[in-house]
Amino acid sequence: MKVLLGELQPVDGLVWLNPNASIAYFTQHHIDQLNLGLTPVQWIRELFAGTTEVEARRHLGKFGLMGTHFRTQHDARNGFNESM
Repeated sequence: MKVLLGELQPVDGLVWLNPNASIAYFTQHHIDQLNLGLTPVQWIRELFAGTTEVEARRHLGKFGLMGTHFRTQHDARNGFNESM
């Protein structure tokens, strides 16, 4: 995965990535990458400038986040630090 992302160089062989490819992954240490002071909607909007609140909520809804989850900060006290 890290070779595909360009974080490591291949030890041997060639790596070819389609220019239209888009890679995303969710690490087991994802909590280190979250801004715990933001709600999920705020976090999405910070990462992807120009995203509206409606677009962010729609995207998060695809992963089962609804209602109050949109307005709850990522915080170790409320369980958002655990993978769903």
